[in-house]
Amino acid sequence: MKAGKLLSRIQCPILKNNHSFFFVRYMLWKTFFQIESKASQSLYEVIHMSTDTIDQTALALYSGNLTVGILIDEVSEIIEPVPAAPVPVTHPFFSGLISLRDHILPLILLSGVLESGSNPFVNKEDRKFVIGVTKSGNIAIDIDAVGGTYTFQAEQTSPADQGQSFYSSKIQVEDGELPLLNLEKLAEYIQRQNERIRCEAGMIQNH
Repeated sequence: MKAGKLLSRIQCPILKNNHSFFFVRYMLWKTFFQIESKASQSLYEVIHMSTDTIDQTALALYSGNLTVGILIDEVSEIIEPVPAAPVPVTHPFFSGLISLRDHILPLILLSGVLESGSNPFVNKEDRKFVIGVTKSGNIAIDIDAVGGTYTFQAEQTSPADQGQSFYSSKIQVEDGELPLLNLEKLAEYIQRQNERIRCEAGMIQNH
């Protein structure tokens, strides 16, 4: 059964109006996220096979005052923003869970993680959710706007600057450098922060 259909059947009146209801939703999402991770990991491994002699394409994403890139092969789709179900006692940059065709995905606020601030020139109508592929499962990324694409080869890439833990590398483009997001580290960071906050609140045990 799809995660979304199962979650939609949770109608317990005792839980529905307190944090326990949201915690049950969160734990169910984690369970289905782990079950689906094997299939996603296979796709992830195919995407990250050696591509030294193959052209790759990156998509520019606008987040606050930053422009970052993501490999096209790591993008499942781009959707209009949809309401997210908040999950109490989690990190502020974890915006909650969204339902996409009966799949439950975590929503990450990219501007918060990257500390990119806000851009007054951004048109709110350009806001999008990017569905990214990771070996642990798909994630949704909340961004301000989608930019253009850049085609490049391996020799045009260089390691990410020191201290930029959410980037895998950077590519040389006509108007400068474009850092490429590391979706794995992004997802792992949010998961660690959520577990830390829940542990501090006494909701889970520290292993």
